[in-house]
Amino acid sequence: MWSNYKSDIYQFLVVAIGCAVFGAGIDAFVLPHKLVSTGVSGVGLILYYLTGLSVGTWNVILNIPIFWAAYHWLGKRVVINTLYGTIMVSWMIDWFGFLQYDMLIKDPLLSSMLAGVTTGVGLGIVYRVGGNTGGLDPIALIVRKYYGLQMGSINSIINGIILIA
Repeated sequence: MWSNYKSDIYQFLVVAIGCAVFGAGIDAFVLPHKLVSTGVSGVGLILYYLTGLSVGTWNVILNIPIFWAAYHWLGKRVVINTLYGTIMVSWMIDWFGFLQYDMLIKDPLLSSMLAGVTTGVGLGIVYRVGGNTGGLDPIALIVRKYYGLQMGSINSIINGIILIA
């Protein structure tokens, strides 16, 4: 009994660490140069630039229909992981907001590369323990479950559309 809770606590702690790395990467390297990212957080960035409402707030708002879809097609356990990951990544992006004002890296190209590394490492940490940060992850899981398509292909198509926008 305790071992089940122990593994859940471990997963939640590791997801929090991954979300912190992701959030710090967004704030330190993406926001200072007004760059965009992919996924739902990328749409949140665009809306932040347009409205001034925080990226984390937009991330939570944009994930509301995704929570419903995950509950409907993937079940309660995935919704709990998605809800936790979404709240953590949104909170971490807003919590590390002070980093965007220092402009650690002056060159936008180098900053975008470092953003890719830090956010990728952060998400890798989250995925390694079976977590997710909401956004495209549950959508890709739904498409994979019902249509057999690979998650990478699904994410690439949706991310391409976001970047074009």
